[in-house]
Amino acid sequence: MSHPSRWSGLDGAKFLCILFMVFIHATFWLVTDQDEVMNTRSFLYPIINHTTFLGLFPLSLPITAGCGLRFYLEKIRTHTDWESFRLLPLLKISIGIMLLGYVMTLLTWGGGHAFEWDVLHFVGLSYLVIALALKVTTVPVFAVLGFFSFLLTDIVRQLVGANPGFLGAVLVGDQSGDFFWPFFPWFSTVVFGFVLAHCYIRFGKSSRFQWGLGLIALLGLGFAYTNQDLALVLDPQFVWGPGVFQPPLGFIVGLMGFFSLLLLIFDGLNAYWPPSPNGVVRSFSQGILWIYLAHIIVGARLAQLYVKWIPLSLWTVLLFAFLMILFSWFVGRLSVRLAEKQLRITLVKVKN
Repeated sequence: MSHPSRWSGLDGAKFLCILFMVFIHATFWLVTDQDEVMNTRSFLYPIINHTTFLGLFPLSLPITAGCGLRFYLEKIRTHTDWESFRLLPLLKISIGIMLLGYVMTLLTWGGGHAFEWDVLHFVGLSYLVIALALKVTTVPVFAVLGFFSFLLTDIVRQLVGANPGFLGAVLVGDQSGDFFWPFFPWFSTVVFGFVLAHCYIRFGKSSRFQWGLGLIALLGLGFAYTNQDLALVLDPQFVWGPGVFQPPLGFIVGLMGFFSLLLLIFDGLNAYWPPSPNGVVRSFSQGILWIYLAHIIVGARLAQLYVKWIPLSLWTVLLFAFLMILFSWFVGRLSVRLAEKQLRITLVKVKN
């Protein structure tokens, strides 16, 4: 059975996650000092403190990265056995993503923060580990090991200690504010996305697949809610600190359930209202990498000027967030158009 290369439900979920990522970043840049410390006397603090659940959307993005990797491997496979992919191209992609991360932090925050560890570094490392793992094991075995890697988080944290070096901070994070998205426990979310896409490619939109998504959503969200692990802890002295990136393990389980629910909702919506091939959803979904890079580099710099020129109120904060969302849509649309143009050039060369 053949299945479509694009998953419209995934596109919708990615769109919503990217939208809230841009909105949250734009807001926090305006109301925090150096994107770290939030003034608890700010008029926005009570609002933000009661809407931390919105962080579930951008924190789901590593799951979409795992989905993207599986679809990429499906596209480049050279034999019926898709695991026979060539390793070198994927290694180049992994290293390239990590290098883009360092360029982004350098251009955004300057040389003093050039070696921060952020989501692009984490995704690049995760792709590298997955590529190597799939060369020595099968998908089911890899899935089990990946899902339960987050169970090792507390053990690895104890082994690393309170003052980790660079490698230790990459693995479990630290308190310095320079290492976000540690490998443990977040790697399991990338694996989760990879397996979701693998199942979609195999089963499509079958009732069995949809029931599976529903079961994961129910169990994941139920487990996190029962253990009171679903809420993010906002530390005004360190807004992107351990409360966000070193969460309890139940939060990771709940995040998987939350994203499964998003997929289920958008699969249902798209059955009645399919997205436009050239619409805003596709622009955000397919342009995710360039949107992330552009909105961070431009937005963080622009926010510093915005707070100097414009008095902050609820409406001016919302205006800045809207402008950043509009800018992100433009970047996404432009990246899609350029990709289509490159594809047409490639096809012409092949025909000639």
